[in-house]
Amino acid sequence: MKKLATLLLAAGLVFSAFQPASAVELKPYGMFELLFEHGGNMARALQSSADVKHNTGEDFHGKHFGVIQRLTVGTRFVMDENLSATYEAILGYNTWGGPATGAAAAQQNGGVLGSRSANIVTKFAYLDWVVPGTDLKVRMGMQPWFWPSYATGTINPGDGDGFGTGILVNAPINDNVGVTAGWMRATSGFRRGNVVTDKHTDDNLDMFLLTLPIKGEGFRLTPWATFAAVGKDQSGWAKSTSWKQFTPLVAAASAGLAESGHAQNVTAQNIGQVRGNSTAWWGGLGGELTMFDPFRFAFDAAYSAIDTDYRATDRDGWLLGLSAEYKTAYGVPTLKFWYTSGDDSNVKNGSERPLMTGAFKNGSSVFFGSQNLAGNMASDCGATYTGTWGLSAQWNKASFIEGLFHNFRVTYIQGTNSKKMAEYVKSEGKTPGSELGRYLTTKDSVIDVSFDSVYSIYKNLAAMLELSYAFENMDGKLWGKAMGIDGGNGKAHFSDAWRINMKFMYTF
Repeated sequence: MKKLATLLLAAGLVFSAFQPASAVELKPYGMFELLFEHGGNMARALQSSADVKHNTGEDFHGKHFGVIQRLTVGTRFVMDENLSATYEAILGYNTWGGPATGAAAAQQNGGVLGSRSANIVTKFAYLDWVVPGTDLKVRMGMQPWFWPSYATGTINPGDGDGFGTGILVNAPINDNVGVTAGWMRATSGFRRGNVVTDKHTDDNLDMFLLTLPIKGEGFRLTPWATFAAVGKDQSGWAKSTSWKQFTPLVAAASAGLAESGHAQNVTAQNIGQVRGNSTAWWGGLGGELTMFDPFRFAFDAAYSAIDTDYRATDRDGWLLGLSAEYKTAYGVPTLKFWYTSGDDSNVKNGSERPLMTGAFKNGSSVFFGSQNLAGNMASDCGATYTGTWGLSAQWNKASFIEGLFHNFRVTYIQGTNSKKMAEYVKSEGKTPGSELGRYLTTKDSVIDVSFDSVYSIYKNLAAMLELSYAFENMDGKLWGKAMGIDGGNGKAHFSDAWRINMKFMYTF
């Protein structure tokens, strides 16, 4: 036994002799979320069965209660303050009990009795390093990719999760001004592995970002701009095809317009093929004032445009967001306003909605977002906040008991799209009328009331209760005619939406 111990000790000494002088420090982090959701008329499975039956003539099963879980895990591999790497992955969603079949099974399986699902997705994987002898910071890889935003949550070019593959370089000019420049390869080799009859030589989508963050005593201001070069073959379909499917970057108000944010099929006979390289631009200015503490004022202003070879597929629009907060001992009263341009009545001149998406945080839990895992009207149906305006009165972080705080919000939302566009809207690949209420015209509005509570069970474990109700005021006659309900003479039905969610969240 003594001889064995001596051999093991000797082996350990030999092994340690070959170890590098500097060891990597691992800094793991993560979050486990478990959600019990109950709701109605939200979207998809939570739609009102009676509404779908009336609007489409088809029977529909609305599943109103479910349990979802998700695990996010990440690790930072830190050599020192000048060199590190980060990896983050998401395990789930896993829906308890299923679904076991259908389109969603690939992402939400694993909750069925006796089943397993390899639904592990890499979210981030990037390298951080500092150029030796300088203050230049470089980030390379799959990383968070958002435009500067102060009043509206997060905004980005085309992915609600806000990540992209590319390089960002940050250089401080002085203590108050810096500059960040970046390049993102959004798509490339779209048809890799596919057999096509036409040659595709230019299918890249490259984006170039420039921001100029400025900070001073009690204020921050960030002008920013992004340019994108869209290859002529980027849409991913052979030129000989009788129709073309466009990505959200070139989606436009034209024949077969899908609901805001959806991909769409557009017949070549109606609008022609998009030939040649397309270009897209985004530009904006955001900032905040904190010098009047306890008041905080913030704003976001942005404009976007895409120029193709055919006017019907062009798209340009703008966004304005404003926010005012006042910190008190009993919470934070908040007032938020936003306006995004909407489609006009001319289907031949493209779309007037901005090319933006993201985690839009205006206060509406049902229509635009939730602090829980459950979807909402907009995200479940591919819609975004584009083509809407609204006003939200809030009282956030109200606390009267230690460890417990509440958020109360009332939000009014109305469409900015022309009512004429209703006749061109349809859900891609779905029965016309099956997901009404996601593309809002000037005749459509929603009032969303929500009351959320968060209780800290432990320092790293919280329970979150979300109560939300949305009063839908849609133009049933307008949409009934557009969708041909009862031969175009009937009215579409829109039931109010609601949700009751309870989430447990463990962060580490």
